[in-house]
Amino acid sequence: MEWAQARGLPRIVTEVLIKFYQITDNGTALNKETIIGVIESIARKLIDSEKILTELDSQIGDADCGAGIKRGFEAVLAEVGRLRDYYPPDISKKVGFP
Repeated sequence: MEWAQARGLPRIVTEVLIKFYQITDNGTALNKETIIGVIESIARKLIDSEKILTELDSQIGDADCGAGIKRGFEAVLAEVGRLRDYYPPDISKKVGFP
């Protein structure tokens, strides 16, 4: 993830990207459980990062990014139990990932 670090992305963003690419680049099949695990991992990491996201946003915005991200990803975690009912291509769409 040298390219992410070289671009000066916040550490939290770099860590989320690293997690995603470790899973996909290591040849792990993107089956239903893997996709759900990635979604859960990303959601928890971003919820835990509310403070740093708010601090970053306060420097250039209205300091509501952390709260908004936390609220959104708490909603994602609330859906995790139901994601197993979907086919893998539909899982990411269900939680708002393109």
